[in-house]
Amino acid sequence: MFALYWRGLLTWFHQDDFAWLGLHLEIHQPKDLLRVLFEPRAQGTIRPLSERGFFLVFQQLFGLDALPFRIWVFLTMTASLLLLHSVTLRLTASRIAAFAAPTVWLMSIGLATPLSWTSAYNQILCGFLFLAAFRLLLAWIDTSRRRYLLAQYFVFLLSLGALEIAVVYPFLALAYLALHGSPRVKRFAFAQLLPMAGLAIAYAALHFVVADKPKTGVYAQHWDAAIAVTYWKYWVAQVTGGANPFWAKWPRDSWKVAGTVLGVTVLLYSLVKAFRGNDRAPLYGLAWFSIVLSPILPLRDHFSEYYLAVPAIGYSLAVACLARDSIRQPRLWLPVLFLLIGVQFVFAVSAIRATLGYRFQVGHMAKTFCQGIERASVLHPEKTILLARVPSDLFWLVIVDRPQRLITRQPVYLIPGAEKSIDAHPELGQIAPFVAPGRAAYEAIHTGQAVVYAWDPPVLRNVTRSFEDLASTVWKHEMPRFVDAGQAAFATMLGPMWYDLESGFRWMPRSASVRIAAPSRSGEKLWVSGYCPESFLAANPRLLTVRINGIKLDSVRITPQNPAFEFAFPLPDQLVGAASMLLELEVDRTSSIPGDEREFGLAFGRFAIR
Repeated sequence: MFALYWRGLLTWFHQDDFAWLGLHLEIHQPKDLLRVLFEPRAQGTIRPLSERGFFLVFQQLFGLDALPFRIWVFLTMTASLLLLHSVTLRLTASRIAAFAAPTVWLMSIGLATPLSWTSAYNQILCGFLFLAAFRLLLAWIDTSRRRYLLAQYFVFLLSLGALEIAVVYPFLALAYLALHGSPRVKRFAFAQLLPMAGLAIAYAALHFVVADKPKTGVYAQHWDAAIAVTYWKYWVAQVTGGANPFWAKWPRDSWKVAGTVLGVTVLLYSLVKAFRGNDRAPLYGLAWFSIVLSPILPLRDHFSEYYLAVPAIGYSLAVACLARDSIRQPRLWLPVLFLLIGVQFVFAVSAIRATLGYRFQVGHMAKTFCQGIERASVLHPEKTILLARVPSDLFWLVIVDRPQRLITRQPVYLIPGAEKSIDAHPELGQIAPFVAPGRAAYEAIHTGQAVVYAWDPPVLRNVTRSFEDLASTVWKHEMPRFVDAGQAAFATMLGPMWYDLESGFRWMPRSASVRIAAPSRSGEKLWVSGYCPESFLAANPRLLTVRINGIKLDSVRITPQNPAFEFAFPLPDQLVGAASMLLELEVDRTSSIPGDEREFGLAFGRFAIR
């Protein structure tokens, strides 16, 4: 494992890692912890153990030091390898097979991403919990001691907090009982395991109700004949690694042909052993692969090799049985074993190394960027940091997940116009919210409240002077499509009634105004976000009225149930194309604080047109 995956141990954070590392910023009171742990997130996922809890605990202990995270991932994988060794030894009574199973598993392309990307720890943890629960099942069958049965139930419940596919574990256990044991043992064990299957079904139903599933995009589910094609693609990728080695000058789809032929060979071997040799361990290995993979198959448009991490355990078990039989019947099975292992090694190991190299480079780029932001924030405290010459890969692999919020409270934006040099990927997000408005950028540079740093690997370089002329001639005349009331750079966009800037927000009294760009096309809305303490709202909820250029929009109510609010107001078509518009805010009630003469209406963050 360490010889093949050592680069994964040294890979730094990137992509989704920054979203999970920032969870602690959402916790302000005890009840927030439960929300952060169990609230459905991206694609309706609920993973309190493998993502939320893991990142919360390690971030509090180690901050942005990635090595302890990576060590924990590798320790979990080490425990999984030892468990697979134990399980295979119990099922096959062969030390050759017990050595072969974890070795073949390590050659699965499914492990390349989880062992080099911390956000994919859910795959490693789920594999560990599946193997732990299954080993407890075997111990219960061997000894009839109830504590092993109860421990299996407990581990299964933990696995539900690691990954959604954990709902299939009871069916893995039932499949094993169906293929092994006497009728009396089967009847008794089935009765003991059926409640676990009921729990899995109940959890799946609850998850379906509380977690929204995407209806469009790559995560949309397709329940049609494409499931069979998706299964075949994963099966071939498991056998061969998913693609030709970068150095091989073979036909482009040769890996698919090789994977199909060898996959059929493994299937025929398993059937022969089950029905002629009365050895159903290889067939159970294929059942494991298919059952664990089944929840992924409807995701027709989101083929990802790391989904093979846990199913690959079953394939490894089948090949391990072949390794055992190659010693017993070398003339028959040894050539087949060498062919399987050889093809997987040639194809998969090359793909694994390429994946590890890619993740390592992305992590290095993210670390370089974060260190540059940290240095800039130390050299220029309280100033806005504008980023120039940002390439597409840096934006989509690092910046879009906002790692800067983990380093500094200073605002960090791309310079105006930066979006023109970044490839658009609407399925990943929008670039516009990360780009500083031209007028605000000009004001900040002109008043010395902003610095410009250019991406010049291996550092971020201060290039503020070279952008001063551009700011004065071009940016000065661009009205902003968003105004962040909590940032000093936008102060000139705010009317005179606003109170002084506080930590990331501003309070308004009973009324205040904002100057902002007009909509550029019909259908755009004004988005307003802000906050009011629950103590202010308990006795008298606020009614916020919004007017634009004298035109009254909807009124909205802020209550104790939505103290942190965000509202969208449709904009009249007559505003389209105007140079700018004056946004007027009025609240029906205010509150006061003893010792402070000010009257507090609402605190605001961002106003945006989109």
